[in-house]
Amino acid sequence: MDIDPVTWFDEHFRNPRHAGSLPAGDTDVGTGRVEDARSGDVTRLQVRIDKASHEILDARFKAYGCSFTIASASFITDLVIGRTMVSALAITLDEINEALSLPVTKRYCAELARDAMQLAVVDYETKQDAQAHVISEQNR
Repeated sequence: MDIDPVTWFDEHFRNPRHAGSLPAGDTDVGTGRVEDARSGDVTRLQVRIDKASHEILDARFKAYGCSFTIASASFITDLVIGRTMVSALAITLDEINEALSLPVTKRYCAELARDAMQLAVVDYETKQDAQAHVISEQNR
């Protein structure tokens, strides 16, 4: 990335992207929520995924906690939009930590964002499996 880490952090904290939510009941939306027991910080992240291409079309987050939690959640939504599910799941904590220059004591914030995104993808897949099962049962 060609922007320095302090600028990335400041930009994502002061002007978070993709804050908000998607309709959790939609079959093409997956939701993940993670809480850090020590700090009480919470990140909820949602992804809208194209069924045919498995591309993440949209992502939204709600983060409650410190500035590093907000910046990490905003940053990961930028990273995943336009990626396939497989590519999004391959995002590492190092990518987030390095891009935002998170202090060691705040690296759990990147973990919250990454884990919430992974859970959102798993939730989407679970919905697709359940939908396929219902269709299969209807065709019997």
